[in-house]
Amino acid sequence: MEMQATGPAGPNTSDRTRVVGLVLGAVIFYPALRICRRAGLRWPLAFVVFVPLAGPLLLLALLAFMVWPADPMQRR
Repeated sequence: MEMQATGPAGPNTSDRTRVVGLVLGAVIFYPALRICRRAGLRWPLAFVVFVPLAGPLLLLALLAFMVWPADPMQRR
């Protein structure tokens, strides 16, 4: 006899959670990808947003405190 996992929303809650996670990941990843490319960074750096909790904060800190290579108004 196989037991089926049920949650507060009924069976297959984990499938819904995966779909929501993928959609939210895409919603967060695409802007991070565009920001990295416009800042002159390599695009794989956008994957850091998938690190739980610290990933988006790490990317924001990196973008906030770095010298942007694509900044035309940069004074050196």
